[in-house]
Amino acid sequence: MRKTKFLGLFLAVILVLVACTQKTENVATGNGGTTGTAGAANSATTESDYPKEPIRMIIPYNPGGAIDTTGRILAETVSKKLDKSEVVVINKAGGGGTVGTTEVFSSKPDGYTIGYVPLSTLAIQPHLGTTKYTYNDLDLIMRVGTNPQVLVVPKNSPWENFDQWLEYVKNNPGKFTYGTGGKGSLQHVTMEALSNEANIEMKMVPFNSGAEIMAALLGGHVNGAVVYPSDVEANKDDLRVLVYFGDGTDDLKNEGVPSIADKGIQLQVGHNLYALIAPKGLPEDVLKKLDEAFKVALEEPELISKFNDLGVTPSYSPSEELQKELTTISDSIGEILKQLENVQ
Repeated sequence: MRKTKFLGLFLAVILVLVACTQKTENVATGNGGTTGTAGAANSATTESDYPKEPIRMIIPYNPGGAIDTTGRILAETVSKKLDKSEVVVINKAGGGGTVGTTEVFSSKPDGYTIGYVPLSTLAIQPHLGTTKYTYNDLDLIMRVGTNPQVLVVPKNSPWENFDQWLEYVKNNPGKFTYGTGGKGSLQHVTMEALSNEANIEMKMVPFNSGAEIMAALLGGHVNGAVVYPSDVEANKDDLRVLVYFGDGTDDLKNEGVPSIADKGIQLQVGHNLYALIAPKGLPEDVLKKLDEAFKVALEEPELISKFNDLGVTPSYSPSEELQKELTTISDSIGEILKQLENVQ
């Protein structure tokens, strides 16, 4: 009898210990809908693993040029700061930048495919109906930099400054010709915005490349052109910069070149900008890590110097501010393009 009672008590103790052990395991692993401390720790470990493999940075243009060169400088600088990863540049040209940007748009939003793109792919091409995306269909990581456009004329032209040029254009509607990358290009849109604000009329002449524009300008086939500071550098002895649009570089300011705002003309369109983008749905912690890594890179003196040599100013703004800026610019460009629909 005493032996039977002892056996029953022993079995009861064993059952209690098993139950307590199961409860402890459930709390630790999160079973049964409970998120325990260990579960949270595992989640945090997973998040902190990013990035653990190479990050593909798609540039939607061929090698060469300011967008590609600054992208490579940026990728190299960031890669030096990543312990377990690197940023690898992938050139995907075509469609005026839309082929590469579309690949970013179609990629998995895991932080391992991002894009480095100019303003035109985000705020012009979608208006032309040539894209599957708008900037609202992408995650905007940050603005990286700005590249001002400049209005130039040959040094032997009769216009010594912007004021003289503006007076001539007002008194001679349609006679001033200028070269751009084509109808609907950022150069064209900028000059149309200037035409609207200053109530002037000019004639745009399209070309296929910056080299063609410069050859036509120096050859006397057009009166002026809208280009970038890097385009001017090789021919600076033969050109006169009348004004710059948007944010200017220190070199432009030091040379006494006025901005269009200095002349009392406010344009929403003018400078080019370069931005980092990602597929829509990027995890918040990944977006934060990308923002932090690239922002630190933009503060490196060596990067700043290399950007400036290309006429590009490192100019960071976070996702929310970039979204607002693109909305303002895109709306303005949309209105201008509507006006151009019937222009041949």
